[in-house]
Amino acid sequence: MVEILLITVGSAILAVAAALWFFQGRLKIVKDTIDKGFKIVEDAIEINLLDQNAGIDRATDTLNQVAGILDQVKLSIRTGRDVVKINVAGTMHTTATTIRDEAAPILKDSSIIIHNVHNTVNIGIANGVKLDPPSLTYWHPLQDFANKLHDIDVKLDTMEDKAKVFANNIDTAANKVSEVGDQMNEVSNKVENISNNLKAIIPFVDTNLRTQFQQSVDLLASTRSQLDQILQMITPQFIAAISAAGILLIAVGAVI
Repeated sequence: MVEILLITVGSAILAVAAALWFFQGRLKIVKDTIDKGFKIVEDAIEINLLDQNAGIDRATDTLNQVAGILDQVKLSIRTGRDVVKINVAGTMHTTATTIRDEAAPILKDSSIIIHNVHNTVNIGIANGVKLDPPSLTYWHPLQDFANKLHDIDVKLDTMEDKAKVFANNIDTAANKVSEVGDQMNEVSNKVENISNNLKAIIPFVDTNLRTQFQQSVDLLASTRSQLDQILQMITPQFIAAISAAGILLIAVGAVI
């Protein structure tokens, strides 16, 4: 039973040795193909991605530049927002308040004063000066002046009303301008979010991605080296040794 096992194992070893001998040339071609293929991949990653000023460096620089530009845009928009909301809208509101609270009351006070003067002057106009003949209408020397005072009084009241309307319109316009400022603020916040997202990506590209590619290159190099070592073992001497071992086992089995 033992001799049969030894002969079987020896025959199997001889078959392996014969196969290795037969495929030795092809194994060399496979070795060279794998070796070159892995090396091409390594070089492609190193030259195009990992070398200085290559893919990852350029991507990192581009992301940094874009993030920097977005930060500048954000600051410019927020500066414009402050100008719109504080300077423009604020000035408009202040102007409206001044017209409504100061100019309009002055017009009203002036109207009242002139109206009172008109009433004072107008007291004697009702009696007038009796002329001869009696059929003529009454006349007063200040009647035209009193009428002009009355006209001015009415115009001042109208101007007061228009001043209030104008002030309200300015306030409405200022509110619209302020809304534009709010929209600018929303835009600046969105720009800031994009910038922050890019800044979050930069460490991944510059560190994580670079590390992963470097690990891939190292793994390819290690695999290529190990494969080279294994294939270098398949030499004529190694095949001869295997063949001798097979023949020895068969011989021992035959003797037993």
